[in-house]
Amino acid sequence: MQDAIQDRTGDQVLPLRFWDSNDVFLKLALDFTFRFDDVLDPEKLRSSLERLLQIGDWHQMGARYKKNSKGKVELRIPQQYDEDRPGFVWSHDNRQQSITENELARRIPRLVKASRPTLHDDSCIFEDLVTRPGHPTKLIDWTEKDHPALSVHVVSFTDATLITLSWPHVFFDALGRQSLLQAWTAVLDGREEDVPVFVPYKDDPIVAIAEGAKPSDYVLFTSALTGIWFVLFIINFIFEILIHPKEASLAELVAKGAREQDVFLSHGDVLLAFWCKTTLAAQHLRPSRPVHIINAMNLRGVSAELPSPDKSAYIGNAVIGALTLTTVAEIEALSMSELASRVREDLKTQKEPRQVKSLVAWTLDRYKSGARLAMVGSWNQIMFSWSNWNRARFYEVDFSSAVVRSGLNGEDRMSKLGRPSFIMNRGHGDGISIRNGGPLIGEDANGDWWVSWPMRAEAWSEVEKALKTC
Repeated sequence: MQDAIQDRTGDQVLPLRFWDSNDVFLKLALDFTFRFDDVLDPEKLRSSLERLLQIGDWHQMGARYKKNSKGKVELRIPQQYDEDRPGFVWSHDNRQQSITENELARRIPRLVKASRPTLHDDSCIFEDLVTRPGHPTKLIDWTEKDHPALSVHVVSFTDATLITLSWPHVFFDALGRQSLLQAWTAVLDGREEDVPVFVPYKDDPIVAIAEGAKPSDYVLFTSALTGIWFVLFIINFIFEILIHPKEASLAELVAKGAREQDVFLSHGDVLLAFWCKTTLAAQHLRPSRPVHIINAMNLRGVSAELPSPDKSAYIGNAVIGALTLTTVAEIEALSMSELASRVREDLKTQKEPRQVKSLVAWTLDRYKSGARLAMVGSWNQIMFSWSNWNRARFYEVDFSSAVVRSGLNGEDRMSKLGRPSFIMNRGHGDGISIRNGGPLIGEDANGDWWVSWPMRAEAWSEVEKALKTC
């Protein structure tokens, strides 16, 4: 538990939880857009979210991020919210036209029956449509202004609605977002008794995970990059960014291939293996090149200190990486199910309580000493970072209580009333480049899976060729 003070404005001042102080979380911001093939009532959406901030400790969600005299980011929680200092930023754009009549919006995918994997436009081309002008994209936009963490932008068409959530990554991860959406829709439905309890910002339960643990017990502790090897890793990473321009895309992966795999593997395991093999092959890397696979794992429900999202709302970050160290040659030699099994086995090992505790203890020790997050592996490794968001069930978000009318009917409609027909994600890096890493957004109503991924621009033509053979 962290002590709180008040500043001159009466705001409650708290330090960031230590896990949220991760450099990656501080340097990333995200936009997350839902497409609904329905007309939603923006006032019902706004008022229900506003009401949520009046329930229990949910008002803390409107905290501001500011830097203190030592340059450290801290939280400042207003005592109350009004038009001048809202708990979230709300904006609405009423287009008064069909989504099919808007030259840009008509390119946004929706659910269709797919027979094979397909590629879609980079989500960045829709940014001006789905976000308000001048919306924040890096932490300084929050720390130097009086912005709450969350912005919501609604775009209304006569037959569809787009809802975009924008926030700095330090605010929350995928399961934190799930908790917010569950609480928001509960209020919208008139089920306030189902709103999960908000874990106060003064509580830092991840610190407790490290109690009594030894960092040296972590299975990859001796693989840490230090000294000149860490410097070479940074130089190699910068070289990759400068030499190979980045391009992002959305991939729709049909599920039938995953269902043919070993029943002991999840869809996420198989899709990770498929995408890893496909994208690395497209980049024509040396067979001897080391590969560092990061398979994001959430601590909620894994550690006793952090209950599952259905029991409480931990609005923050609780993600660690289950790591697999391998090579391009090994990935090429392994079958898809063999690679999926290898990654699953590493996840199983690193998910054990002793391993989780040791990794958190190691991270906490480095945090207290002012050191950066440890990096393990080889100095010339290529990173592959995979975050499976399907546990959050974003395609099952239900805003049906805000539906004014359906915008799409008949055989063309694949999604249920008030549920998204498409979801896209966009990341904004401040001083870091997002490369070879992204989310498995989840499974849609058709049983197909969506991946958002940035990598070398020249590799996408190779990926497209590979997908056509699936």
